[in-house]
Amino acid sequence: MNGRIEITLGGKLRQLRFNNYAKEELGNFLSKDPVEGTKELIELLQSNPLKAIKNLTYCGLVGHYEAREMERDFTKQDVAEWVGDADDKDLSDVFNCWLNTTQWRSIIPEQKATEEVNVHSEDVEKAKKKAGRKSRISQ
Repeated sequence: MNGRIEITLGGKLRQLRFNNYAKEELGNFLSKDPVEGTKELIELLQSNPLKAIKNLTYCGLVGHYEAREMERDFTKQDVAEWVGDADDKDLSDVFNCWLNTTQWRSIIPEQKATEEVNVHSEDVEKAKKKAGRKSRISQ
């Protein structure tokens, strides 16, 4: 079963699909095959959950647009900006939708999925605050 979720990004309600297209895009995005890309994403969730969710969001959008054979109206940079401004609950929902998608169940070790890769709204909020501090410092 493919995971689907609708969230508001860039002021527009958008559908994300975690299907084979999204899995392939994750591999392309991380310059790896889909299995290795997924494993790398799990590691990224530990060190930088917001960046990992940004990657998931982009891949989920690609999954939807490819399945519908629609022309993309977004770039990676657009998605990065949208995720930076997104509601914490929406970002947590994106992660949980991906986590519960059968496309990835065979790749994600159950122990990591239930114990180590535990992203909640508080984790996303901490990552957003940390990213905000970095951007203010660099300005």
